[in-house]
Amino acid sequence: MNQGDLESIPLDVEQAFGDLQARIMENIIYRIRINGSITSSADWQITRLRQLGESNQTIKTAIQDTLKLSDKAIDDIYATAAKAEYIQSADLYTKTGNVPIPFADNTELQSLMSAVKTQTKGELINITRSMGFITQQGNQLKALDLTKFYQQTLDHAIGDITSGAFDYNSVLRRTVKQMTNSGLRMIDYESGYHSRVAVAARKSVMTGFSQVMTQINKQVANDLETDLWETTWHSGARPEHIPWQGRVFRWKG
Repeated sequence: MNQGDLESIPLDVEQAFGDLQARIMENIIYRIRINGSITSSADWQITRLRQLGESNQTIKTAIQDTLKLSDKAIDDIYATAAKAEYIQSADLYTKTGNVPIPFADNTELQSLMSAVKTQTKGELINITRSMGFITQQGNQLKALDLTKFYQQTLDHAIGDITSGAFDYNSVLRRTVKQMTNSGLRMIDYESGYHSRVAVAARKSVMTGFSQVMTQINKQVANDLETDLWETTWHSGARPEHIPWQGRVFRWKG
């Protein structure tokens, strides 16, 4: 596949997780907006508990819907893109007098694809379980899970509004800026590594797809008894990739 084909593979999944981020952020802003007029601390505590419950359910539903969309997208990727790439090699078999194994009859490839699909879907589930925000606290960056971030953001915003020290619109603008700068992240809380949710989802899909494509190419090369591989070329490549892109190499060195 050329670089353009590869880049388009994870777009549906990336879009789904980008939409998830937007829905969660919109939900937080909505909760602040509808609670902005509370003046009684007792009423605020009661309303806060109710809104937290509603918000958590909204976020949970949004995550579940996104995972359903991503599951379908991954199934489509392997049902269409991988199959198309496999069949595209059939012409090489004809020219060399070989007979390719029909895609549906290739049990080894089907087994690999099934395992990688399960692996990729599992990674996306883990991404949603470890989503959070990175916030600046003093001189340090601190990771907060969704619930903790929501609670702190809502408390600070409503506290500022009800104190009269800040106007409603200024608080909303500050909150939006904070969420945008922090970004909804996929966070590995043990290692401290974090990246944007959509980027993490994209990487997961591309990794799984690349595993399958590598296996397909290796099988074709073995069937055709060739050790020669040509790497693709595309503009804007990383500097360390430029020396070897668009060239022919031997698989065994």
